[in-house]
Amino acid sequence: MKLIRLTSTENRAMFDNTLNDPINLPSNAQVALSNVALASKPRSVVIGADNGVVTWTTNPLEGAGYDHSITLEPGLYNAGNEATFLEGMEADLNDAQSTEEWSNSAGEQVSALMMNTQWAVVENEGGASVPGQSKKLPDDHKIVIGYRKACTNSAGETSSTDPTIPLSLDFVKDNVTLLKGGNHNKFYRTAGSGDEASSLAGKTPMGWGPGGFAMMLDRIDDSGSGAAADVQGIFFGLTSTNHAANASAPTRAECKFGIHCSYVGQNYQIYKSNVVTDGGDFINSEALVLIRRNKGVFEAYYNDDNTSDPWTQLTGELEYKYRDNASNPLYPVVIIYGALADTEAGAMSYSPDPYLFMTLKKGVPSIHSSLWDEFSHLGVPTNSVNLQINLSQDVGTYLGFLSGGLGDFRFPSGPAGSLQLVSRDSFGWKAARSFSDQGRSESFYVQLLSAGCEGYDGLKHGRENILAVIPKSDDSNQLLYDVSNPLFLEVGNAFPITLRNISARVLTEDGGELATDGMSVMTLLFK
Repeated sequence: MKLIRLTSTENRAMFDNTLNDPINLPSNAQVALSNVALASKPRSVVIGADNGVVTWTTNPLEGAGYDHSITLEPGLYNAGNEATFLEGMEADLNDAQSTEEWSNSAGEQVSALMMNTQWAVVENEGGASVPGQSKKLPDDHKIVIGYRKACTNSAGETSSTDPTIPLSLDFVKDNVTLLKGGNHNKFYRTAGSGDEASSLAGKTPMGWGPGGFAMMLDRIDDSGSGAAADVQGIFFGLTSTNHAANASAPTRAECKFGIHCSYVGQNYQIYKSNVVTDGGDFINSEALVLIRRNKGVFEAYYNDDNTSDPWTQLTGELEYKYRDNASNPLYPVVIIYGALADTEAGAMSYSPDPYLFMTLKKGVPSIHSSLWDEFSHLGVPTNSVNLQINLSQDVGTYLGFLSGGLGDFRFPSGPAGSLQLVSRDSFGWKAARSFSDQGRSESFYVQLLSAGCEGYDGLKHGRENILAVIPKSDDSNQLLYDVSNPLFLEVGNAFPITLRNISARVLTEDGGELATDGMSVMTLLFK
């Protein structure tokens, strides 16, 4: 019997030793593991240009699919800044989503499954949340790459099949009268209210993915009162103040972005942090107006014909990236300036944050109006979105996913298909390993590289030079394993051989590299 002590300082449990004195093995030799001693360190990843690219493909209702990609922020990520990595990846995924998918090859705006969707990259911590979010998932400390869709929220709209059932009453109304009837509800300024005293404020913030805030100008008549244009008509926009929570009235000046429609003959006025610019001609008192989020930028549009004709973009936009504003979401607000007899608004709808808004009426059809029939796909959160995402091996391993020998991580492994259910109302993909136990594994195995041994691996479905399985975790980042009764395996040499170089490595349960700190020691027995 021969005993060989192997050492390694490579910081990845890789042993590669060359001996000055050759080891002569007889035919039909056997080898066994005697012991392993190493110190593991928390799992980490170094993101660079070669491994930081994340790609995904979505398949909306029309077309062959849309390809997307982001490049994660370069740097070293470990237990000290893991939250930065997760939040950054989540932000970049959402900021890359485009509402351009709403158009088909003919340039017509059509329904798309990507509407009102949002990414989440979060560790399940029994209800702990990312700032500004509420992603409550099971407490198993596994990473979930989630993809959730919300219904479009409305200001008192009703089901087309049952007008008595409101889809959502997600606006707080102040000095505003709601009239139900017709194709959609209408809103009027309550008689006697003053300037900026009649308003609607959304309870749920806007989502961070592709979506929008839209309304129909049912009637905005020419000025007959002689009042200034800026105190007539309707303003709708986005504010960072949650007026529904603090019971205060919104103001036009506070809004980060908005559109003021005073009356026919006046230009659309674009408000950006109270800086006003002319956005384009306001020529139809029954126009549709829209603020949409496209790749982290809010854009303003109108449709004068109140039809499915292409929309016209107004001058002015607001860049509002999730990466920079995750804890400061925007809420929709509407201010009605015009007199009771002159101003009507209807079909008020917006895309809420799907991780904060839960669909109350599952199975109830969505709003039936010309605006949203043509512009968005409404419905309950669903797994019918066809999507495929690809992560590099380094990123997938760091997050705790198992590659299954596929190299880079691809979900699903075949063609783009339905997402997996990862919680009661969310879809996506869930890691196999706990993220909180960074660098730890429930078991390990030793792979002999310089000589054969009769081992097989069920995970890889075939022959593998597995010398031994270590059925224990590396508690406290220490792996100390001593075999009292070594199990000898056949080397498989029919003739005597001579070894000068001996190499082996310790791998995690899923075949990933094990990061180590300091010197690692392994002892092998040959006979």
